[in-house]
Amino acid sequence: MAIVEIKKSNFGYYPDLIGKLLLINNNDTNINTSRLMPPADVFLSTFNDALDSLLFLAEQTTVQKGESDTSLKNAILLMHYATSNYIDGCENIIKSLIINDDKKCGKAVREFRNTIKDYINISTKITNHIKHQHRRVNIIHLEVNDEKSFGYFIEGFVEDGIVGPDPVIHKSGSAAFSLKRMLTNHVYYLFHTAYLLEAILYSNKVINKSSDIKIDMDDKKIVSLLNVLYCSVSFLYPDEVELHNPILSKKDGIYKIELKKGKPLRRPIIYRVQAHLSVPLTCKTIMLPYKVLP
Repeated sequence: MAIVEIKKSNFGYYPDLIGKLLLINNNDTNINTSRLMPPADVFLSTFNDALDSLLFLAEQTTVQKGESDTSLKNAILLMHYATSNYIDGCENIIKSLIINDDKKCGKAVREFRNTIKDYINISTKITNHIKHQHRRVNIIHLEVNDEKSFGYFIEGFVEDGIVGPDPVIHKSGSAAFSLKRMLTNHVYYLFHTAYLLEAILYSNKVINKSSDIKIDMDDKKIVSLLNVLYCSVSFLYPDEVELHNPILSKKDGIYKIELKKGKPLRRPIIYRVQAHLSVPLTCKTIMLPYKVLP
């Protein structure tokens, strides 16, 4: 079972990788020719941008701040952009540090991308599809047994005159993303990617195994994000039940996120579905996720 552990280090709850990147001399990189920022700055800036976007949305799972669906759509778009930018930033750190050996660098990049392909699928793939195929984000609200949960789906072409959950993104063709599950997945991969990047850089002998640097980082946003997700009550959407779902736990200041395979539903569950949708000008109708009872 895949588990990510998040605990205090020399940089609060931030990954220790930061200290090892700070030890790098810019003359040992190709940032002058690639016009990139130093590796430590690339990592921290893209990590924090992703963190901010996740925290804003996580707060919406428990605190009703009166945000409109339009604001939430924009926040979801920002989340996808910021997390895909983080992935790109980590990949570019590899390229900026493993220099003078294209074969070695290419191998490291392939290892990186192959190991986080599930993260790429929920981040970069969706971001690129929205951008290049001009898709829309639509908010959906589900309710069952007096519990409420909101999520979203990527609207796309279903068949002539009909739009709905884009079958390229939503493989079942009738599905959506529950926000809490998606957010917890992103937190899992945010840290998993940092740990993987550190392992790849160390195995290629471009960073030290340890660092004596210690900085009192302001990690309140990390703690807030983890605690909001830990305390929030939500349920999985029908098509998510059997997937590998992130389970967040904490003990003695250590947080763990485990990806755990779900079990099939024993019986159908009836959900109340709400969505405020606008039908595109040339379409006949828009199809909601999940089967609608007559």
